[in-house]
Amino acid sequence: MAGRIAGKAMEERFGFIWRTTFAGDSIAAAIQNDMRYGMLHNGQPWKNLFINANSFVLSDSGKTTVACIQAEEMAQADIKKFQEGIFSVAVNGQAWKNKFVNTWTPVISSDDQQVAVHKNGHLVWPAAYGQLWQPQFNADGSVLATITSPAYGKWTVCVNDKAWNTTADRMLADLAVSEDGKTLAVLGKDAQDMWTVIVNDCPWTGSYEMTSPPVISSDGAYVGISAEKNGRQTIVVNNKEYSRDFVQVWEPAFSPTNDKVLIRALDDEGNYLRIVETLKTFTQ
Repeated sequence: MAGRIAGKAMEERFGFIWRTTFAGDSIAAAIQNDMRYGMLHNGQPWKNLFINANSFVLSDSGKTTVACIQAEEMAQADIKKFQEGIFSVAVNGQAWKNKFVNTWTPVISSDDQQVAVHKNGHLVWPAAYGQLWQPQFNADGSVLATITSPAYGKWTVCVNDKAWNTTADRMLADLAVSEDGKTLAVLGKDAQDMWTVIVNDCPWTGSYEMTSPPVISSDGAYVGISAEKNGRQTIVVNNKEYSRDFVQVWEPAFSPTNDKVLIRALDDEGNYLRIVETLKTFTQ
């Protein structure tokens, strides 16, 4: 199979090309050739291809390609070899030296300098956790946060290898990190299956039947969600509910100047509303 870039066929051919991704001025895709797997970046295949590969990622800048790979062969039913770790991560075709029981969902920092993955078996951080997932970098890559399980049946957030004190009984989801890394927000579900928001290790007092993922203003000062309680929906900003409720509300959107919030809602008469509300409403 031959790929095409800007309408021109590439000279090199591959068994399969799939998962085409665009970022910046770059184009990347997953490739398979002679039962070896890797990535194609701006028409150039990785110099090293691997036994298996998945979770293909192109960075936002378009400069870095990453995939989770199988780094070593394993005989059928060789449990000992599997437990020692045969999986790793390849960055621009170069495999990490460390090997793990499993790896998935790589993320790349915005400056292309750091890569983090979910993994079982071994951890980059010195501390040990039952699970790690949804890793998130801030804008400059100085803060790495992830949802983690410090003990069976307990869930919290870990920031640069330091776990929060607050835990959730059922689950955490939709971790968000502000651009400067100083504000982190995550949804938590309690034993009664009600959702709340935890911001910087402090849970909000309100609990809801359903919420949207948290959004953070660009200056990190405000965290907002849409939420449902008793069959009615509204938005909540910094733990304060809006004065009106609606049939349906979409997630809030903060203004670039961080002084207003856009509320998109459906009222009882079937009217679609767009309300621009000052954020002072939620601080008084």
